Amino acid sequence: MTTLHKIAYLRCSLGISRSWNKVDLFEVESQPAIAELCRTLIKAIDEYHKRHYVSYMNTIEQFIKIFDLQRDRISITTSLAIARFLNCSINAPMLTPTKEEDWFKSLRNLGEQLLDKKIKQALSSLFHKRTGTTFMQYITKLRMLKAKELLADPSVQVQQAAEQVGYFSSRHFTKLFKEIVGCYPSEYKKNLQMKKEAEGTT
Repeated sequence: MTTLHKIAYLRCSLGISRSWNKVDLFEVESQPAIAELCRTLIKAIDEYHKRHYVSYMNTIEQFIKIFDLQRDRISITTSLAIARFLNCSINAPMLTPTKEEDWFKSLRNLGEQLLDKKIKQALSSLFHKRTGTTFMQYITKLRMLKAKELLADPSVQVQQAAEQVGYFSSRHFTKLFKEIVGCYPSEYKKNLQMKKEAEGTT
């Protein structure tokens, strides 16, 4: 069992839709090029799931280099098996035998997406630290301020105000407006109208 566990990483070259045993794995292990490719691939997948951008990108470059050097020794069946494994592990697009460069590009793009997520998380965290609120809460408050301004115009209906500040569901807009302003948009509009009328009679 320990031996099987040690060489289990080789499973990525055998295909996900079939069962494999010790003999299958030992056969792959006897092919150093494929074994090295599998070892690098499993490391890349692990780094991806840990969201380690630099390590993932470095490992993917190693994987691509090994693949290029050993291209003649890698069968189409093995290439497709590796591609399917990657597709299930990190949602990398499938490899077709004639478009490996596109496939490598997509693996690099997955790494760039990891970096984008890290940057967004870092900015969001910094924004929260400086303002005491999340970026989305801040944007929602700004939208509601604009909505109040729009609702002050007697000719603007609640649905129109909602759409102009980016909400196409009046129910969702009404719920958020009440949470932030303290009353429903229709009540806010009515209160403003009553106030204007009262001011006009004095």
